[in-house]
Formats: sequence, C-alpha cells, structure tokens
Amino acid sequence: MRQQGSKSIPDKLYYKIGEVARAAGVPAHVVRYWEQEFPQLAPVKTPSGHRLFRRRDIRLILEIKHLLHDLKFTTQGAREYLMDKQRQSERAGEEAGGRGTGRLERGLKRLQTLLSRTPPF
Repeated sequence: MRQQGSKSIPDKLYYKIGEVARAAGVPAHVVRYWEQEFPQLAPVKTPSGHRLFRRRDIRLILEIKHLLHDLKFTTQGAREYLMDKQRQSERAGEEAGGRGTGRLERGLKRLQTLLSRTPPF
C-alpha cells in the first residue's frame, strides 16, 4: 500500500496508530477522533488498549480524509455518505447472493442426480 506522499508503508497484517497517522498525513489524535466519529472505523484493541489497524482501516481513513479535507464534507456529511455507501454495497451483495443461490441449488441438484446414478463403492 502506498502512502499519500512518496513513502510506502510495510506490507503486514496490523499497523500501529503512528504508522496509520503517518500514512494518512494526519496526527494520531485525529485518527483517534475519527475512530469515535465513524462507526465503520473499528480497529482491533489489544488487552493493553493499543489500537491495531488493518489495511481496510487505512483505506477508510484515507477516504475519510479525502471527504473532509478535499471535498470539504462536514463530519456528519462524511459519516452519512459512508453509511449510504455501505448500505448500497450490502444491497448489491444481497442481490448478487440471490442470483448465486439459484446457481448453487441447480448445481447441487445436478450433483445429487449424478450421485444417484453411480453405483455404490
């Protein structure tokens, strides 16, 4: 994953808040504030309370920064935009899942037919 500037961040499973803040080009306290304001942003917390972010969290933080800083959304507007985007994605997934279920059922019926024809071992 590439940083907004010229540096790249290491390819690993989890990132500390300082690494995320540097990648986004914002202070760590801003990342903590966004965590409170955007329910989609939910890093894993260690037993000692440290935040561990995943790549998807970094992508979301970069999108939040783009909405707030570049497109001049308010925090509330950005939150609503991201929630609408999530709802649309879920609806699209449900529609795709419905079509896939029919194919799965047909495939299972074909498999059942084939198995009923073959002699037992």
